[in-house]
Amino acid sequence: MIKSLQTIFQKNYHTLITGSGFEKKIYLYNDKNQRISFWNDVPLKENDFKDDEYNICIEIPRFKISKMEVCKNEESHPIVQDTRQNKFTNEMELRYYAQFPYFNYGYLPQTWENSFIQTKEGFKGDDDPLDVCDLSIKEAVDFDKYQPKRLQAIQHWFKYIKTYDGKKPNTIYYEGKIFDSNYTYNVIEEMHQEWKKLYKENNTDQLYIQKAKEFKIFQ
Repeated sequence: MIKSLQTIFQKNYHTLITGSGFEKKIYLYNDKNQRISFWNDVPLKENDFKDDEYNICIEIPRFKISKMEVCKNEESHPIVQDTRQNKFTNEMELRYYAQFPYFNYGYLPQTWENSFIQTKEGFKGDDDPLDVCDLSIKEAVDFDKYQPKRLQAIQHWFKYIKTYDGKKPNTIYYEGKIFDSNYTYNVIEEMHQEWKKLYKENNTDQLYIQKAKEFKIFQ
């Protein structure tokens, strides 16, 4: 089960929004009014969580089209709006989805999809925290039971959302198979361990050291 950051927000955190447009940034503060990182300082699990409960940070609420994301390369990792280059004018513009997502879209804090290590399935990460789609239900099979065809609609969204930008459709691997929660928990733990390696004391692996510097992680 995923627990949104919002469920523990009033007790532990508050946000501050600065700027607007290209300069808009959402910062996170703890209960001592100290600015902290959305990515590194929000725990993956709270002390009172069950084994199958995790925090998530929602970047893009359901039915919203502003492409918001955690800024990996700035200290404290605020939430900002993604940008892209307009293919007709070559000017930078704020990015919006052409079609709203049917789910809350965000990531799991204290995780990292390693971009230079290949998993046993043959994939490499995208250098971001682990993405998450909040369906507010534990098992996908139950979601499909109470929300018929919605899973197929979500897969369709992921497959074709970039075609609106003139790109090719994404590939859904394993012929669209949706794995159970136990498989998901293993992936989460694997990505959590990769994140921990960025903080390893006296790290001698230059690839991790380089990434730690890139992500403004100071050991």
